[in-house]
Amino acid sequence: MRKTFEISTVLMILVLTIVRLFINKLGMPNFQPIGAIALLAGAMFATQGKRFSIPLGAMLLSDLALAAISPEFKSYLGNISMIAVYGAFALTVLIGKTVLSKNKSGLSILKASILSGIAFFLITNFAAWLDPIHGMYSKDFVGLIQCYAAGLAFYKNDVMSNFFLNGVVSTFIFTTVALAAIKWVDSVQLKAKQVA
Repeated sequence: MRKTFEISTVLMILVLTIVRLFINKLGMPNFQPIGAIALLAGAMFATQGKRFSIPLGAMLLSDLALAAISPEFKSYLGNISMIAVYGAFALTVLIGKTVLSKNKSGLSILKASILSGIAFFLITNFAAWLDPIHGMYSKDFVGLIQCYAAGLAFYKNDVMSNFFLNGVVSTFIFTTVALAAIKWVDSVQLKAKQVA
């Protein structure tokens, strides 16, 4: 049964990765399935290797595809921002393992979505503070606080479309739909096996 769940999860990660490409092409960068991909992997895969390699591989492939179709995306590849996003992504995998692997209720998905959104904000803004090339802040505690304050100010007028829409709402929606689809596919497969 676990193998069936894992096959369905791999397929769902593939679908969400393709959805990410289409959403970017449509010009909706703040409504992404990235968090859902990481949460799914953490919740559904049995081994650490699969939990990290499959979603990180999907993320890397979609980043390379985005760089190929969107020239402005090329500057993102390999810089400190990309490293921070991948770090936040890996932490989100762990959040999925911790929060969702045993309980996939709506409340647990919401909790995991909020935690992953906060982790993403903290990690990516920390990387902006550390950035030796584009960094605008002093490398001390005051500079770090200024960087986080600037990150919050960035959200001030656009909280719904940035933090809540991408960090929480899209992660919640994509994770909920993906888990429901996996459950449905697996129930269909189980019924087919019982009939056969």
